[in-house]
Amino acid sequence: MHLERQISSLIFTSLFIIFSAGGELLSQVYTTYHWHLQQPIYWPELSSYNSSTYQKGYESMTSSSPHPENNLRSIFGKDDRVAVYQYRIKDAIESMGFPDAGAQISYSGCLVENVMSFAEDGSLGYYSGWENSNREARNWLTSGGKRKLDIVLFTYHHALGPLIDPQALRKEIQIYKELYPEVWGSGVSKGFFPAELSFSERMIPVLVQEGIEWVFVANNHISRACENFPLTLGSGGENCTPPNKADIQNSPQSNWFSKSIDRGCTPTNAYPFSYQPHKAKYVDPETGQEYKITVVPVAQAMSWTDGYQHYGTEDIDQISWASSTEEPILVVLAHDGDNAFGGGFSYYMQSVPQFSQAASNSGYKPSVVEQYLAENPVDEDDVVHVEDGSWVNADGDFGSPDFINWNWPLVNQAGEFDISGGWAEDERNWAVITAAQNYVETAEQIEGSARIEQIQSPDASATNSELAWHFFLPALTSGYMYYGSALDMEVKPTIACNNAVEKAELAIQDRSQDQTPPTIWIPQQLPHNPGGKGFGPLWDYQEVQHSRDFWIWTFVSDVSGMKEVTFYYRLDRDGKNPLSSNQNETFQGGSEVGAWRSRTMTKRTFPPENFFNDPEIDFFEMPLVIADQYYIHVLEPEIVAEGGVLVDYYIEAEDNKGLVERSPILHTYVDTGGTTGGGEDGVFKMDGLLDEKAAKIGENQDNQLFAYWNSEKLYLACPPAAQNDHFIFISKQANPPAAAPWAKSGNVSRWEAYAGCESTNGWTGWFEASGETASGDIAEAVVSWSEGFGDMPDKIYAAFAAYQTQDGGALIAQIPSGDSDGNIDATELIEIPIKGNLNFDEQIDLKDFAVFASKWLNENCSPANSWCSSSDLNQDGTVSVQDAVFLAGFWLE
Repeated sequence: MHLERQISSLIFTSLFIIFSAGGELLSQVYTTYHWHLQQPIYWPELSSYNSSTYQKGYESMTSSSPHPENNLRSIFGKDDRVAVYQYRIKDAIESMGFPDAGAQISYSGCLVENVMSFAEDGSLGYYSGWENSNREARNWLTSGGKRKLDIVLFTYHHALGPLIDPQALRKEIQIYKELYPEVWGSGVSKGFFPAELSFSERMIPVLVQEGIEWVFVANNHISRACENFPLTLGSGGENCTPPNKADIQNSPQSNWFSKSIDRGCTPTNAYPFSYQPHKAKYVDPETGQEYKITVVPVAQAMSWTDGYQHYGTEDIDQISWASSTEEPILVVLAHDGDNAFGGGFSYYMQSVPQFSQAASNSGYKPSVVEQYLAENPVDEDDVVHVEDGSWVNADGDFGSPDFINWNWPLVNQAGEFDISGGWAEDERNWAVITAAQNYVETAEQIEGSARIEQIQSPDASATNSELAWHFFLPALTSGYMYYGSALDMEVKPTIACNNAVEKAELAIQDRSQDQTPPTIWIPQQLPHNPGGKGFGPLWDYQEVQHSRDFWIWTFVSDVSGMKEVTFYYRLDRDGKNPLSSNQNETFQGGSEVGAWRSRTMTKRTFPPENFFNDPEIDFFEMPLVIADQYYIHVLEPEIVAEGGVLVDYYIEAEDNKGLVERSPILHTYVDTGGTTGGGEDGVFKMDGLLDEKAAKIGENQDNQLFAYWNSEKLYLACPPAAQNDHFIFISKQANPPAAAPWAKSGNVSRWEAYAGCESTNGWTGWFEASGETASGDIAEAVVSWSEGFGDMPDKIYAAFAAYQTQDGGALIAQIPSGDSDGNIDATELIEIPIKGNLNFDEQIDLKDFAVFASKWLNENCSPANSWCSSSDLNQDGTVSVQDAVFLAGFWLE
């Protein structure tokens, strides 16, 4: 196969020299660069030069304050940075020497501000007119009239788009567009580079509304979404969380290119598919409106190599044979342009021209993205799914779909994940940011629309809300969280947010004017693959099998206080979310999805202090505001009992004024592996979690009834009591009616015993039998049948009932469904086979035979092992022919 591809490559290379009627080369591979340049606001405190703004680089460097602790003289004074921030990009483009050759760069707004501050003082080698070289190169044009240097749009403060609020993302782009003509000249770019190449389709509406037509994405997040992605875990493949099946929406591909890199992983990408621009879409969940944007894939492994050594075309040569003139491959080499080898003289002035020459010699076309798209427009129907995630370059992240290097989940003192009671420095920052944003948005709502030019560069006329936005946005700098407790990084988001909140408070004053709904941080999920596999830094680089239950949590805040936060979920009917349908993406849904169901989330006051007393953290300034945490442990039986379900979910928050906000709709596939978090193999665990072997024996609307028989004890489970009292009735046969227990209204077919669960205090217990109970995410009840009722019959009868909590309360729900007369009649019971029903569902069939066959000839069966999972039907100690005869006697009952 390798020889075959080499021959194919030679054939296609030969075809490259065939000219079209116009005399132009029919290029099948284009190459281009993107160089990312960034330095943050190192100390977002009020400037002593101008209290309407924050400190820029020169002031922070020369200040007598102990903060920032970063050595700015070393950072900004490095010769290669002085060159690349001013003139080296132009020199590198000029050195390429081909008519369409060029590059894209991202030059953050905060870097512009820093460089300007040094240039104004003539410090560290920066000079007046520092921007002129880039302005000159930006005016050089390709043969198609496109800029040879495209300075693309970017989040002004290097904010991580997928983790910030859409309104903050919008402001970050708008203030960069405000700065753009002043620094780079007229004609704002139509392209966008996401910080850390971190992308989510949730960003698309804001990008489109701000006039952006195309965006760079990491090509591995297109490849990982393919149906036949060849998943390998570890340094020889993916070194992060495997993709969730909810993201597997792209068609299967034929060719895969893998390349190991020094980062410690081996990105594997479909070619030509993930080296070609496509469309991606986001659907407004309220209106169903589609927003589409062109996604331009960045070659992950090739980009890493290009940033660390002289690089040739040997990798491109391996995939070029699969390209075509109709949809040419575009190889984008994107990485930092001011760090390591990729930021130095040898890279820009030697490696770049050498690579461009080698590419041309191979018949490839050095170009720019705009030229490629003009010559090869992307069809509107060529829509792909891009999984959430960043580039593989980030240390300890490797492209995680959960952005873990900026978003490590909550842990306990031992470092174990603890969503309900844990803490993490990153999450603490997001809680502070969420609360501060609601203050800033409320201030703008009260004062009126904020002027973008005053947010970007305030003057004496700036309003309090404009100043609040100005001071708030630096808090979103992703580097503050990337470097964590290093130096004084941990306190910088708080400094920025406190300055913002102080300004916002001046605008808000009387909260009676608040008409701003709550701010919801994008909901988080752990694990990423419930019922599936985990890997990577979160799991100590060990492959783990996750249970089917999972946690959802977020931060929510409102200046007027919160009333309630609710988790909504629904199940997809076939387990798939095709790109051709939008039903999973809208609140309205359709026939492909079920109805929304809801659960109230648990509120937790999130700790703002140094929770674990980490000696590397010094919170010498505490936040003025911090959001509360809201979480839920998803243990709904219809989701976790068996798995194999695709779940849509979102969070709705209502403040004390009745104003409501909804999060985007998110998706997760719950796989069939693992457990549900409860007991295993017949050993019942009374912990308020559904036990592993419990089978669903009935359901009606939002209620389900579960049961399991282990040859000694009967296990039953139903939803926990919340607003109503819940009961499970069991009997040996269908009996005449008796008055309902607990002074409820109506009658119930006379029971042997029942378990009750009281709504007012969560109490659970057995009546007319002795057994164990527990209530939590589910109400559990276990009873020993032989101790309470003698020999177990061939079948039993069961029913679930929910009654209004007061005396005389009416029957409002039952399983199975009845005739709505307020009674549970003898004809309204579930008949459950017992003997031979090895998987404890509603029939003795091939599923039971499969269990029986798996235990065939097992010896030493006893109560300790549930008589070998109930397969030793005559309980003589061995699963044998006699048991097979016994099973046959009950077949298909």
